[in-house]
Amino acid sequence: MASPRFTATVNPVLPDLLARTPNRLIHYAKRTTTDTEILRRFWFVLDVDSVVPKGVPATDAEVSAAISQRDNRRGRAPYLRDGQYHLPQ
Repeated sequence: MASPRFTATVNPVLPDLLARTPNRLIHYAKRTTTDTEILRRFWFVLDVDSVVPKGVPATDAEVSAAISQRDNRRGRAPYLRDGQYHLPQ
């Protein structure tokens, strides 16, 4: 069985998409938001985790290292500024 996942769109999308699921969640959605349906990017979310075997919690040192990696990347994404990241049209 696959592990549970939850995905949310944190940037504004086309208003018409609300008709898909008006203010509710869909389990195993067949349609999800595409890049071209995002109106503007306010947020670029990175998930930074420590590398540990499945089912083993990270140590305090590993959590601190992951937080440090996150903080080192904050505001340092040249590929976004250089236009190499897909932007909505």
